[in-house]
Amino acid sequence: YQMSGGDQIRQEITRWDFPNLFDLDLTESELSGRRWLRIDSARYEFEPTPDGRTKVIRHSTISSQLKPAFYWEFWERLAVKAEHDIVLSHLEKQAQAAAAEAR
Repeated sequence: YQMSGGDQIRQEITRWDFPNLFDLDLTESELSGRRWLRIDSARYEFEPTPDGRTKVIRHSTISSQLKPAFYWEFWERLAVKAEHDIVLSHLEKQAQAAAAEAR
C-alpha cells in the first residue's frame, strides 16, 4: 500500500480462508517516524453479525526497540492501530470497487 508522504507497507498473504480470515506477513514497512516498531504479522478474522454487517477482528505480532515496554505500550498500540486502519481502508476500497463492477 502506497500512502501520501511516501510511506508504504508491503505484505504477503500467507493464509487465505475466504470468507473467514486471512493472515499476513509484513515484508516491508516504511512509515515515517516508526523505525522503532515493526509489525511482523497480522491476522484478520471476519464474522457476520445478526444485522447483516461484518465484524473484523485483528491480531498482530510486533517487535519494538523501545524500553521500558510498559511505558511505550500506549504508543505502540496507537501505531499498530494506524497501520491496521490503512490496511482496512485499502480493503474497503477494493471491496466497494468490486461491488460496483458486479452491478
